[in-house]
Amino acid sequence: MRVALSILFIIFGFTNGISQTGIIRGKVIAEVKADFDFIKENIQVLICTGCEEFSTHLDENLNFEFHNVRTGAFEIWIEPHSTYTYDFKSGNLKKDEIFEIEIPVAFSCVYDQSENDKTCPICRKQNRVIPIRYGLVIGNGAGRKYRVAGCIRTDCDPNWYCKRDKIEF
Repeated sequence: MRVALSILFIIFGFTNGISQTGIIRGKVIAEVKADFDFIKENIQVLICTGCEEFSTHLDENLNFEFHNVRTGAFEIWIEPHSTYTYDFKSGNLKKDEIFEIEIPVAFSCVYDQSENDKTCPICRKQNRVIPIRYGLVIGNGAGRKYRVAGCIRTDCDPNWYCKRDKIEF
C-alpha cells in the first residue's frame, strides 16, 4: 500500500510538473519595408526562462513560436540586434497561457523613408506639415514655419512634423 501511494505521488508530481508550461507566440514587425527580406533571412529569436535559453528562426511572415515554455518570468530578444529599435522584451508566462508579443525591428532609419516626402503618414496630407530644425534657434519663435527639435542630432532623426496629427516623421 505504501509503495502504491509513493508511485501515485511520484506520477502525480511528475505530470503536474510537466504541465507547468505555456506557449509564447509572436511576430517581428519590419518597421522599414526594405528591411523585410534581411529580417526574414537573418533574425533569430531567443528566449530565456530561468536557467534555460532557447532560440528559433522566423517563418516567411516573420512569425515565431516557442512551445512548452516554463511558467514564470522570461526575457525575449532578437539577434543580430538592431541599432534603431529596442528589441528586448520581458514578461511573465502563466500555466497553459498563450502569450502573444510583437517586436518592432528596423535595421535602417525609419525616418529615411520620409526624407523627401512630407506627406503625413496619418492624414496623408501635406498642407499642415512643417520641417523639423535641429540646432540652436535664436528668437522667440513667433510665426515659425518649422518645429524646433533640439541641438543634438543622431543618425536617425525625424524630418517633418504634422501640426494636425502632432506626429514627427
